[in-house]
Amino acid sequence: MRRNARLIFALLLASTLALVVPVLYQRIWRLFVRVSDDDLSQLRQRSLVFIKVHKTGSSTIANILQRYGHRNELNFALPNKTVGEIRYNYFGGIGGTLDRSKMIPSKKNRPNSGFNILFNHVIYNWTAFVEIFPPNNSSYVTMIREPVSHFESALLYFVHDNIFNVATENTTAYLENPAAYEPEDAYISFTNNRQALDLGIPPRHLRNAKYAETYIKLLDKTMHLVMITEYFDESLIMLKRKFSLQLRDIIYIPKIKSTKILILNSVAMTWLC
Repeated sequence: MRRNARLIFALLLASTLALVVPVLYQRIWRLFVRVSDDDLSQLRQRSLVFIKVHKTGSSTIANILQRYGHRNELNFALPNKTVGEIRYNYFGGIGGTLDRSKMIPSKKNRPNSGFNILFNHVIYNWTAFVEIFPPNNSSYVTMIREPVSHFESALLYFVHDNIFNVATENTTAYLENPAAYEPEDAYISFTNNRQALDLGIPPRHLRNAKYAETYIKLLDKTMHLVMITEYFDESLIMLKRKFSLQLRDIIYIPKIKSTKILILNSVAMTWLC
């Protein structure tokens, strides 16, 4: 009796595994295989433009896009500069935006003679961008960060001695008049509302709340996905779903993660918040 029960159980288990294993195998395989031909064809016809904002985790996203592009033989939009040259990973000069004449021409032997992915630092300028990445076949993506956290990260990473010293020794004095410690050229600064600059707000309008509000509404209409540093993994899932990426495409190791800690007193936090 027991032998028959064991035999029946074994048969049922074998039958169940025979049905389940192939399904699980297919699902796992789809997570890690190369992009399907249909998805790849669509991507080659539609560009992914990543507006890389400083100190938001954007280097990790750029690395993900580089791996994805190499794996699928996509065309990269790259600045025509020599590795090791000052600002070699930036398009143009300080405060510059996209200019086709200063970009490495796309490879003509690729399925698409245009560009598929942009991920290098460049000041966002809608007029200049649409000439190279028309909105009808391009998706615009960026990443932003909570302002206080962004300020702390920029201060620690770029180590502006003048700002750092006064911000840590006499924080209130600095926050009462931060502009006094900033360089004349706003594009050189990484602590003076850098996220707004990277996303295209002109320096003369950095303190213009009405202009900023209008500009944010324009960004809302032109950006297809805005990721948030504080929700990094969730943002990656959104990126994966929106652009038909595979699970292996978004696996990452955090880049340029600082081990320094900036301690701000309660008065400073009140000012910043």
